[in-house]
Amino acid sequence: MKQTILCAAAGLTALTLTACDEDTLAAIDDALGAIEEVLNIIFDDSGNTLAVDDTGLGWLARDEDYSQIEDDIRINPVGDNSVGAELPQRVDLSAYLPPIGNQGEYGTCVGWAAAYNLRTWHYAYEHGVRGSQLRQSQCFSPSDLFQNLGTAYKGAKCGGTNFEPALDVMLNRGVARLADAPYTAYSDRTNQCDCLPVATAAQASDGRIKNYRQIDHTNVVSVKRYLAEGRPVLVGAQLGDNFMSCSSASPVGSRGTTNLTGQHAYHAMVCVGYDDSREAFRIVNSWDKSWGDGGFAWIDYDYFVSQFAYGAFVITTDGTTSGGTFDGSEVAQSNVDLAPIGIADDDDEEESDARWRTVSYDIRNLGTETVSASAGWACVYMLYNAYNANESSIVLVDLYSDHHGVAQGQMNSLWDGESVLGLGASGYSLTNVDLAGGQSCAEASRGILDIYSGQRLSMSTTSFSWSYRMPEVTGFYYLVMIADAFGSVSESNEENNYHFVTGADGGPLQILGGTILNTANRSATTESRPREAADNLPSAVTPQNLNAYTPSEISALINAQRQSGELQNRAAQWREEIEVKGKKGGD
Repeated sequence: MKQTILCAAAGLTALTLTACDEDTLAAIDDALGAIEEVLNIIFDDSGNTLAVDDTGLGWLARDEDYSQIEDDIRINPVGDNSVGAELPQRVDLSAYLPPIGNQGEYGTCVGWAAAYNLRTWHYAYEHGVRGSQLRQSQCFSPSDLFQNLGTAYKGAKCGGTNFEPALDVMLNRGVARLADAPYTAYSDRTNQCDCLPVATAAQASDGRIKNYRQIDHTNVVSVKRYLAEGRPVLVGAQLGDNFMSCSSASPVGSRGTTNLTGQHAYHAMVCVGYDDSREAFRIVNSWDKSWGDGGFAWIDYDYFVSQFAYGAFVITTDGTTSGGTFDGSEVAQSNVDLAPIGIADDDDEEESDARWRTVSYDIRNLGTETVSASAGWACVYMLYNAYNANESSIVLVDLYSDHHGVAQGQMNSLWDGESVLGLGASGYSLTNVDLAGGQSCAEASRGILDIYSGQRLSMSTTSFSWSYRMPEVTGFYYLVMIADAFGSVSESNEENNYHFVTGADGGPLQILGGTILNTANRSATTESRPREAADNLPSAVTPQNLNAYTPSEISALINAQRQSGELQNRAAQWREEIEVKGKKGGD
């Protein structure tokens, strides 16, 4: 767990502020108490001065557990991205920033960075409003964000906070506009931050974000890629003398003579661009235009990734283009709609090894058109890390195809699919049946011959049951049943291809060495014929877990991994290979 402090509190000069109730005695008590706290930090018991090091001032320390924050899914990994093989030499997103602000002598930098600069940038970009044209009714309030943090997540009198609780406020409640919750600390030094106007939840609701994701801040190309995709980066930084005294457009390349300096030793800002000719990133600050390069600063690439940045995030709003939706442009839409139904994942009672489990499932075609086996489509059961979906594995593959030596009306329940698909999985099945409109796979497979076992499936088959051994992983994970995992079929609705298996509380499954510790939820879609309009199958996203990965993100991940070869060795060519092998008479 990484110990961090975001925005150390105000220095001694800020302790003379008048109290909200104008009670002079209360103000004196507060000031004396705060001075005593600071002196206890600055001096040890013997009166010796303590060094300011990587622990900062210490008295506002929070545990920011980055392991519990979802990493961004890299749809376009380093070396291959949506803006082209070569990144632009220069990117500048500052045109949609609001006017440079001033947080004054308060530790509200997270509010200024996350709400005022980042959230306002997204609004301005989505609505085509340049920064110079933005009004207070269009800018988001740093004080409103700070006011709505729980007391456990902030220092008194605007004395600092962390990213996660602030971003959670933006996710769950939203953030109000400056017109409804003005920030007056920089113009009225007698006004304590805790007394600033508080907006209503209704006024804050349109400032909600859809999610926030942690990104890799230790790789120059990775950070540049987000900026090139039009996504400003929220950054937590460790500051030194050189940054504090910045007064020009020259890149800051080191901390300076001391390690960390002043009340803003740990600070939150937004990265809004880069320039290869300077070999530096462009950040916007909240210390007024008199600081730095008119309120901005350039940070040397190497210094940024090695010492300056220690945390970085991007947010998604309703108008954000993040590559998180399924790209159905490859094929025309049709009246076919595949959706998982009747999903249940339980301990395998016949096995003493707790890693063995049994999943029951079926896939129904909610459309009216037939899905032919010649399409070579597949149902996949997938395990992925709840906080880093880039870490994923395939558990089961259920392929429907008319190739590979399985005749019409037959199946092979122990098919060696890895040699064809390049997929590593616990088990494979190959079935050669067409799926009519309104029909489920189990219904279509009743009575067919299993050439592996030599037996026919029961005519009363209502779902499939499959034993598998959980991969030997430890951490927090989700399981997801994915219909048409490789995007082989043109569908009228791509969003209901996913059924998420979570813990009984809706959160992630807790897995230790391949053994699930908490109870897996059972399917909420147990009906054999779900509504044709059903498009809200169980998801990892719940009211208590709004920041979980959405079905569209997982869809984009699967599609990208299929095409890039991350998920299967020959993923981009697998249908072509099937067709070629089919012409040769199958395997």
